[in-house]
Amino acid sequence: MRYPGRMSEISYRLSIAQPHTHRFQVEIRIPPLVGPLDLAIPAWMPGAYKLVDHARNVRRVEARRLSGPSGATGQASIGPSPDRPRTQAGGPDALLVERLDMHTWRVHGGEGGAIVTYEVFADKLMIHEGQVNADHAFLNGSVAWLAVLNARHLPCRVAVDVPDGWNVVSALDAAEAGGGYWSPDFDALADAPLEAGDFALATVSAAGVRWEIAWHGDTSEQGQSRSRDGRAGRAGANDVLGRICEAIPALAREAVRLLGQAPFSRYVMFFHECQEPGYLNGLEHRTSMAMQGPLDVLSDPTAFFTMVIHEILHAWNGQRMAPLGLFRPGCDYFRPAPTTALWVVEGWTEYFASLLMLRAGLLEPSGYLAHLAETLDAFYRTPGRRCTTLEESSFITWNFGDDRWNGAINYYLKGLLTAFALDVELRVATGGRRSLDDVARELWQRYGDRQAYAPSDVERLAQELLDDAMTEPADRPVGLAGDLAGFFDLHLRSTEDPDFGAIAARLGLKLTVTERATLGLRTSGSNGELKIEGIEAYGPAENAGLQAGDVLVAIAGGTRVTESALTAAIGGSRPGETLVLTFFRNGEMQQTTVALGAVRRHRLTPLPGAQPLLEGYLGTMPEGALIGSRPL
Repeated sequence: MRYPGRMSEISYRLSIAQPHTHRFQVEIRIPPLVGPLDLAIPAWMPGAYKLVDHARNVRRVEARRLSGPSGATGQASIGPSPDRPRTQAGGPDALLVERLDMHTWRVHGGEGGAIVTYEVFADKLMIHEGQVNADHAFLNGSVAWLAVLNARHLPCRVAVDVPDGWNVVSALDAAEAGGGYWSPDFDALADAPLEAGDFALATVSAAGVRWEIAWHGDTSEQGQSRSRDGRAGRAGANDVLGRICEAIPALAREAVRLLGQAPFSRYVMFFHECQEPGYLNGLEHRTSMAMQGPLDVLSDPTAFFTMVIHEILHAWNGQRMAPLGLFRPGCDYFRPAPTTALWVVEGWTEYFASLLMLRAGLLEPSGYLAHLAETLDAFYRTPGRRCTTLEESSFITWNFGDDRWNGAINYYLKGLLTAFALDVELRVATGGRRSLDDVARELWQRYGDRQAYAPSDVERLAQELLDDAMTEPADRPVGLAGDLAGFFDLHLRSTEDPDFGAIAARLGLKLTVTERATLGLRTSGSNGELKIEGIEAYGPAENAGLQAGDVLVAIAGGTRVTESALTAAIGGSRPGETLVLTFFRNGEMQQTTVALGAVRRHRLTPLPGAQPLLEGYLGTMPEGALIGSRPL
């Protein structure tokens, strides 16, 4: 695309005048451009593989001519369609705005420069959404900014007007001149959240990076321990921020040791302490991350810091080193970008997150092995592993079915286990000379922030590194072919369960499996009823003819069904034994006999004897590692 004259910039101004209305206003100053002036708001953001339709909250899009010389090229503007919605604001400089589709607007006559204004409603405190209220504002770039489609590569200047007394922190860097913030292009602008209001802020320097911690909520130890009501409190004592500042240097050191020097000098962590969504939730960006939910930094630091390092690792894996479709600049923010490689983007990141917690001394070896075992527990509890391969699960994440985990495997979950299995394969085949660390580093070196990779490139790279490490026949262990094709076919393209016991044993670990009885359903109780909310596909309740919506009323013998009574009946039985259940369906009482199924519980322990491979894998960190003076 050609541009008249010298390179220009797009200027954005965000104004929050009445935050209690949940609305903010944006003004965009657009220089003269060649071609139609089309603007669109992203329908999704990298890292959140779902169409969110941010355009649903954009309104009052209006435009007027930019004052001064037009710089117009003389190209004729494409006329509006009489069958699309149009807006014509008043005044002699007003320009006609036509809505082309659900997320795109065309400004007619704006080729000589235009000022576009619009309003956005935002009241969802979610990692991929935005919220403005009387207390604060948290805005993702994809929620706030319309992209000038034929000028996405132009630099952007951003000004932010907020109520008196509010502070602002943005993932964008401050502009060197003229005030506000600066972005090299729209991709970076859309990827940069901001927080405004009264929040706690702390900084720590580590691994050549300035880490900024913006915490919206109560930072006191008392605030961490009391019940949350969903409202953010004022920043209290620095117990929480101090603990985070203690942990970040160790995590940053291990991330850099794994993948190399950080490709950023400043990184912002946005934390929102709230009850919703009831669990930890996080989203990565190129120079920042956002987390929300019950942020139990003090009472459950393992879960908290594992997610923190997961999102930090994404600054390398996923945000800069990305597969076709997700690589920026230039990815399509307005349509799904399916890929089979989320087992690398998310599965590897999940795997290395817990491994780096171990290496950083924030997790003991026994805790790390327990985490792997719990991942196996969750894997075998997912019926969808029998329906959908790991590659397909990645590909369809944009449009999962209504019965999600009954019909698909979680690519975080199986991706982690596949990463573990590949790590073991490489370590065993090369006598510990190669590991998944080497594959991740080489993938970063070859692709990094330069070009997208095809999913097949990852398989070829792993095979190449394995071949390079096994150049001499004597190095090849007996019975190992050294060909990873079968490995990838099994783990990525098959619904067959891998033999994780055999995989663990090769590393020097014993996998112990125990079973307990299960009905294979989820219930909720209210008004004295126990209603079935969900049924496990292919499980015992489904096989017995039960369905979601049925109301359980009695167990054989006339015992009234309550949550505790049902739990006791199942807990006192063994897999294969039966329970007779009475239930109501559409007001009719029915009865069925359920043959109880089995839930697997896994435990990983070192095999007896010296295990050099296992020692190399787990390291020599002693039990009882500390962060500061308190064990995690």
